[in-house]
Amino acid sequence: IKTLHCLDHDDNKHSTTGLDVQTTYFVREDPFNSNHIIICTTDLGLQNSYDNGNTWQRMEITDTNYNIYNTCYDLYFDKYNQDVVYGLWSSRHDAPYNPTIYDKDYTCGAFAKSTDGGKTWDFSFSTGIPSDAIPVKLSIIHNEDSFTIAVATFNKGFYISTNGGQNFTSINAGMDEVEGLIYGEDVVITNDTIYCLTAPYLDNGYWNASKLYKYNRQNTTIETINLGEIVLARSLTYNENKGLYINVIPTYKYQWFDEYNNGSWVNEHGGIYHYNGTTTNMVFANNDGIFYSTFGNDGKMYATDTYGKVFVIDDNGDRVLCEGLFNMLKNISFSLDGKIMYITTFGGGTYRITNYTLLDRFNK
Repeated sequence: IKTLHCLDHDDNKHSTTGLDVQTTYFVREDPFNSNHIIICTTDLGLQNSYDNGNTWQRMEITDTNYNIYNTCYDLYFDKYNQDVVYGLWSSRHDAPYNPTIYDKDYTCGAFAKSTDGGKTWDFSFSTGIPSDAIPVKLSIIHNEDSFTIAVATFNKGFYISTNGGQNFTSINAGMDEVEGLIYGEDVVITNDTIYCLTAPYLDNGYWNASKLYKYNRQNTTIETINLGEIVLARSLTYNENKGLYINVIPTYKYQWFDEYNNGSWVNEHGGIYHYNGTTTNMVFANNDGIFYSTFGNDGKMYATDTYGKVFVIDDNGDRVLCEGLFNMLKNISFSLDGKIMYITTFGGGTYRITNYTLLDRFNK
């Protein structure tokens, strides 16, 4: 396990690798050059490495769109066109965890395109997503003949593009609004469906539950999926063979989020729930709360909880892969060959975990 952050918690200083301590979102690898990887970060936009993570280069911010560079929430390397990268950008520091009507103010955001491997970005590339949106998650179906993108924004709902991001249209019709806003949390696109997850929100000290919508791409209709006991859903996981999963925390009990806790657990359980097309059922219980899960190249599910643990889950059950990582964990991503796992965190930088399959065998 290698930490990709420095020990000095002052964002104005950086380690010899060039990395600051901060919140990070995803690590993405260039399909044309495995030595080129990018970390999506808050406050610094993104960090490029051209030597497989040994040294890092901050993004140069010289464009007139300076404010929009604050946070890169997600990005995607075009696997058919070298040096083409798509990203989600916002001026907002960390999408808020206590949504309010004020989240529509003083914000600018964009789905943007880079043609030089993520060094510079064109923020005028796409249209259709409101300029004051906070785009936070993307999901893509991409082959040589078509390129379809779904985007979740944290204050303006959900959007789809069928022409590679040049134009987006809203799919918000039929979704519940909160004082004119739709708090998009995550999105998953399949060949026939778009699953849209909204964030929970506080109202006078009490949580209103997350909503999960199923958008039919053929007839453009939308239905609400019954989440049962789920209140605080944080992310979605999709596997073509196994279906849709919802990652849930029982409450915001972590020290950073005490102000959002009304004194009692909101969900009876945290963990991972499976949607079978009709109902949602828990498949993995964890009362520290599962923030994110994904499937590795080996077909196993990997998950992060909110207290520094990474789990592996398969037909043999579940077990802790590693623990004691710094801070509340966020997302998991893999190198294209599946040999490296990256874990992003709230405020603790990024972890690179190698030989995790060996660790998994050892834990058995």
